[in-house]
Amino acid sequence: MFLLKLETLMQTITIPGKKRAASRDRNYWEEIVKIFASSNESAKDFCSRRDINLGTLSHWRGVFKKEKATLGHQFIEMKVVSPHKTSSNFTIECPSGHKIVLENIALEEAKSIFKLLGLISC
Repeated sequence: MFLLKLETLMQTITIPGKKRAASRDRNYWEEIVKIFASSNESAKDFCSRRDINLGTLSHWRGVFKKEKATLGHQFIEMKVVSPHKTSSNFTIECPSGHKIVLENIALEEAKSIFKLLGLISC
């Protein structure tokens, strides 16, 4: 609903001068890129109809695409609670809140799973 209202607003408002449009904040461009992605227009037509600089739209599309691509490659912190204790139960807590519990598993098997998940490099 918010996108529809913003889309309607963008169709009725012309932004005077390209410098003003280029200086808008990140949130503004995030909404514009979302509106463009849901439209069936070419980038050239979309920008022309709204008096938006095509290069600026392309820049922000690239910024958000790169950020989205790198989200899955972020490092997460892992704590070793008790380094000398070898337990047969392991719990992996994901940043999303999900938990993976490995019960009755050998330490070497757990290490292999962690390595496959990219959680450890050894």
